[in-house]
Amino acid sequence: MVSQNFIQSENSSIFSVIKYPEKQIAENAVLLIPGFGESKCDLDYFLSNLANFFIENNFATMQLDLFAHGDSYGSFEDLNSGIIIKNIISAIKHLKKTSNLKIYVVCRGFYTELLTEKNILDEIHGLVGISPIKLNVDELERIENALLSKERIIEFCDFENRQTISKILAMLGAEPDNMFAQKININFLNDIIERLKKKKWSETSYNNAVWLTSNLDTQDLNIEYKYSEIQYKTLDFYEGYAFPRDIYWQHKFTLNILSNIIRMSKGRLYAHTISV
Repeated sequence: MVSQNFIQSENSSIFSVIKYPEKQIAENAVLLIPGFGESKCDLDYFLSNLANFFIENNFATMQLDLFAHGDSYGSFEDLNSGIIIKNIISAIKHLKKTSNLKIYVVCRGFYTELLTEKNILDEIHGLVGISPIKLNVDELERIENALLSKERIIEFCDFENRQTISKILAMLGAEPDNMFAQKININFLNDIIERLKKKKWSETSYNNAVWLTSNLDTQDLNIEYKYSEIQYKTLDFYEGYAFPRDIYWQHKFTLNILSNIIRMSKGRLYAHTISV
């Protein structure tokens, strides 16, 4: 069964698709949050395919178009972290209001950083954060220099260093070619950098939270590539700047991680980082 809804979130509406297994009654629901700038289907339909795989394994799923994404209302230049956090909380509350299911979240890239907010973690039973961002101080400074602008609103294509901004976008979970025509508030970009400086995801000790990340020394796996300006890790394999998709894009791997969270949470609480 499929349910499509507009969910009220602050002064706007966000579009959601909820799917339920047809043959059995689900006990758990998974809220799927796409990468930065992506619609509910996500890059290469990753979350749509993952949702279908979860449904086949007796999970209900919710895919979400965040504010100014996909079929949801709003302008991208009005987007900020506070709106995204409120969107996610609204989606969780909608699921709770319409079902008695235990709610888990799977998300990608920068949104992992936002999901470490306590008011979100307290509302869910588990979290799988795929490819949280890891940057050192020098790398963050280079990004900040790339963001220097006197304009409050800027198009991504207006950045002088196209290669640098492309890497930043991919790091956040976006596909750069889909973003260059978008206008964005420079204050939002600066807020993203400030949140990355705090590395909140890596300091969060919370029950049933798992971070799926590459090895922590930022060396690639099975790829010989000489980095140019910025080193980072993402789920996506664009221009040779990240590790192969195969590990995370195997949907069974994500399902097994979430199943282990559910199984282990019945007996004890834990927080864990898996490096591959």
